[in-house]
Amino acid sequence: MDSHSPGTPRPLWRVIFLSAVTLLAYYGYYKWVIQDELRRYNGDGWSGALSLIPFGLGVALPSALALCVPNVPHWVGWLSFLGIAWIYVVQFKLYKTVNRMYREAGMKEPLIVWWLFVPGLNLVVGLRQIHFLSQYWAMKQNKLTVDPIAKALPMIFATLALIFLSVTSLPTSAIASPLTQPMLATGGLFSFTGDRPTNLGVDNGLLAPCPSSPNCVSSQSKDSEHRIEPLRFEGNAVEAMQKLQAVIQALPRTEIIAAKENYLYVEFASALMGFVDDVEFYVDPVENVIQVRSASRLGESDLGVNRKRIETIREKLVG
Repeated sequence: MDSHSPGTPRPLWRVIFLSAVTLLAYYGYYKWVIQDELRRYNGDGWSGALSLIPFGLGVALPSALALCVPNVPHWVGWLSFLGIAWIYVVQFKLYKTVNRMYREAGMKEPLIVWWLFVPGLNLVVGLRQIHFLSQYWAMKQNKLTVDPIAKALPMIFATLALIFLSVTSLPTSAIASPLTQPMLATGGLFSFTGDRPTNLGVDNGLLAPCPSSPNCVSSQSKDSEHRIEPLRFEGNAVEAMQKLQAVIQALPRTEIIAAKENYLYVEFASALMGFVDDVEFYVDPVENVIQVRSASRLGESDLGVNRKRIETIREKLVG
């Protein structure tokens, strides 16, 4: 499958910038050349010519006939829809190809192909394709690519969603409602996972301090904004940690990253956009409690999610 060299990584910011300054001429070139790259790479893609020439003819030919031929039949204008339909077929195949490449590499398929047929979201899936294809080529060549547009867009859309909730006076539970799902789905352009923090763990009996942002709680914090009570237990600490682990494993969208007798590190992902929170539990032998820290990787406000999560775990441990 990988008998030929991969294509050239083209970050989203570059494609957008060059397309804008060339009045979309570069975008046409981009669509042509990636089809040829994919065809050389995996052997079963369509060429740039096959992908774009039928679309160009379908759109341009009816207009040319209308200008050059007197009394051209009105139905000729409808031929433009054949060109538009063809480009949808091309895009559908392209998105499926990118998903297949990720799947065969043992990674999650990044594109939601059916967005192609939803006005507005078809632009979103197109931007996602540009980003993830570039990332794939970079990965195959052991290159590191930094795309500031891809990093910025998720937080921009998340902020817009929160502003929408505030302006409409909707409760924060409306984040998962049909009203806000299209905006938040658009906000999920790339990835909300973020980078795993490097300061996690226990140092001299202390978990990492919370940042100044309100999207973190810790039982070892001194200020009221971040402070939360530790988890108390009776009896054996090892059994308490085993029960805690069982409670966490029963919660949705959790992944235990590290589990020891006195320490547990878990990643929690949100349902809609995949925001990741890092949650740590540590048996404090001095206080005879389980110290806890729960923090969001991205953003500023967490709408109280980290605090609510710890309180939910506390209730399940008692029950």
